[in-house]
Amino acid sequence: MKIKINGKVNVKSIMAQIKKNITMKKKLAGYNEPINFDKKSDLEGIEVLHGLKNIKSERDITSHRKILGKTLIKFRKVLDEEIRRTVDPSLDRQMEFNSEVIRLLSEINDRLKNLEKKKK
Repeated sequence: MKIKINGKVNVKSIMAQIKKNITMKKKLAGYNEPINFDKKSDLEGIEVLHGLKNIKSERDITSHRKILGKTLIKFRKVLDEEIRRTVDPSLDRQMEFNSEVIRLLSEINDRLKNLEKKKK
Protein backbone atom coordinates (compact mmCIF):
# COMPACT_ATOMS: atom_id res chain seq x y z
CA MET A 1 0.00 0.00 0.00
CA LYS A 2 1.34 3.37 -0.96
CA ILE A 3 0.51 5.95 1.67
CA LYS A 4 2.11 8.85 -0.18
CA ILE A 5 2.28 9.56 -3.88
CA ASN A 6 4.46 12.52 -4.84
CA GLY A 7 4.48 13.69 -1.24
CA LYS A 8 0.65 13.62 -0.94
CA VAL A 9 -1.38 11.23 1.19
CA ASN A 10 -3.13 8.57 -0.92
CA VAL A 11 -6.59 8.49 0.71
CA LYS A 12 -8.03 6.00 -1.80
CA SER A 13 -5.31 3.48 -1.07
CA ILE A 14 -5.73 3.89 2.69
CA MET A 15 -9.52 3.50 2.47
CA ALA A 16 -9.18 0.39 0.31
CA GLN A 17 -6.83 -1.15 2.88
CA ILE A 18 -9.20 -0.27 5.74
CA LYS A 19 -12.15 -1.89 3.92
CA LYS A 20 -10.06 -4.96 3.22
CA ASN A 21 -9.08 -5.22 6.91
CA ILE A 22 -12.70 -4.82 8.05
CA THR A 23 -13.87 -7.54 5.65
CA MET A 24 -11.16 -9.91 6.89
CA LYS A 25 -12.02 -9.23 10.55
CA LYS A 26 -15.71 -9.81 9.91
CA LYS A 27 -14.98 -13.16 8.33
CA LEU A 28 -12.74 -14.18 11.23
CA ALA A 29 -15.19 -13.05 13.91
CA GLY A 30 -18.20 -14.76 12.34
CA TYR A 31 -20.37 -11.67 12.02
CA ASN A 32 -22.84 -13.36 9.69
CA GLU A 33 -23.48 -16.38 11.90
CA PRO A 34 -26.99 -16.61 13.39
CA ILE A 35 -27.38 -15.82 17.06
CA ASN A 36 -28.48 -18.79 19.15
CA PHE A 37 -30.28 -17.88 22.34
CA ASP A 38 -30.20 -20.32 25.19
CA LYS A 39 -33.80 -19.95 26.34
CA LYS A 40 -33.23 -21.55 29.72
CA SER A 41 -30.30 -19.32 30.68
CA ASP A 42 -32.12 -16.20 29.40
CA LEU A 43 -35.09 -16.95 31.62
CA GLU A 44 -32.88 -17.76 34.60
CA GLY A 45 -30.98 -14.51 34.08
CA ILE A 46 -34.19 -12.49 34.11
CA GLU A 47 -35.34 -14.29 37.26
CA VAL A 48 -32.04 -13.43 38.94
CA LEU A 49 -32.55 -9.79 37.97
CA HIS A 50 -35.99 -9.85 39.58
CA GLY A 51 -34.33 -10.83 42.84
CA LEU A 52 -31.74 -8.07 42.57
CA LYS A 53 -33.99 -5.14 41.64
CA ASN A 54 -34.54 -4.09 45.28
CA ILE A 55 -31.36 -2.26 46.21
CA LYS A 56 -32.42 -1.05 49.64
CA SER A 57 -30.64 -2.77 52.48
CA GLU A 58 -32.03 -3.36 55.92
CA ARG A 59 -29.59 -4.03 58.73
CA ASP A 60 -29.52 -4.32 62.47
CA ILE A 61 -27.53 -1.61 64.18
CA THR A 62 -25.46 -3.06 66.99
CA SER A 63 -22.42 -2.24 69.05
CA HIS A 64 -19.84 -4.42 70.72
CA ARG A 65 -18.96 -1.71 73.25
CA LYS A 66 -20.25 -2.46 76.74
CA ILE A 67 -20.26 1.01 78.28
CA LEU A 68 -21.14 3.28 75.34
CA GLY A 69 -23.00 0.65 73.31
CA LYS A 70 -26.58 1.80 73.94
CA THR A 71 -25.72 5.43 73.26
CA LEU A 72 -23.85 4.54 70.08
CA ILE A 73 -26.78 2.41 68.85
CA LYS A 74 -29.23 5.28 69.39
CA PHE A 75 -26.90 7.75 67.68
CA ARG A 76 -26.36 5.37 64.73
CA LYS A 77 -30.12 4.77 64.36
CA VAL A 78 -30.81 8.51 64.25
CA LEU A 79 -27.99 9.00 61.75
CA ASP A 80 -29.23 6.05 59.68
CA GLU A 81 -32.76 7.49 59.56
CA GLU A 82 -31.46 10.88 58.42
CA ILE A 83 -29.32 9.32 55.72
CA ARG A 84 -32.25 7.18 54.54
CA ARG A 85 -34.50 10.27 54.25
CA THR A 86 -31.92 11.77 51.94
CA VAL A 87 -30.98 8.67 49.95
CA ASP A 88 -34.29 6.76 49.76
CA PRO A 89 -35.90 8.93 47.05
CA SER A 90 -32.93 8.20 44.78
CA LEU A 91 -33.05 4.52 45.64
CA ASP A 92 -36.77 4.44 44.90
CA ARG A 93 -36.20 5.96 41.46
CA GLN A 94 -33.38 3.49 40.81
CA MET A 95 -35.61 0.58 41.83
CA GLU A 96 -38.36 1.84 39.48
CA PHE A 97 -35.80 2.02 36.69
CA ASN A 98 -34.53 -1.49 37.50
CA SER A 99 -38.08 -2.86 37.43
CA GLU A 100 -38.78 -1.23 34.09
CA VAL A 101 -35.55 -2.57 32.56
CA ILE A 102 -36.38 -6.07 33.78
CA ARG A 103 -39.90 -5.79 32.37
CA LEU A 104 -38.52 -4.67 29.01
CA LEU A 105 -35.95 -7.48 28.98
CA SER A 106 -38.71 -10.00 29.68
CA GLU A 107 -40.77 -8.54 26.87
CA ILE A 108 -37.83 -8.65 24.45
CA ASN A 109 -37.12 -12.24 25.48
CA ASP A 110 -40.76 -13.17 24.78
CA ARG A 111 -40.65 -11.46 21.39
CA LEU A 112 -37.45 -13.31 20.46
CA LYS A 113 -39.07 -16.62 21.42
CA ASN A 114 -42.08 -15.79 19.24
CA LEU A 115 -39.83 -14.89 16.31
CA GLU A 116 -37.92 -18.14 16.68
CA LYS A 117 -41.21 -20.08 16.72
CA LYS A 118 -42.33 -18.31 13.53
CA LYS A 119 -39.06 -19.24 11.81
CA LYS A 120 -39.70 -22.92 12.49
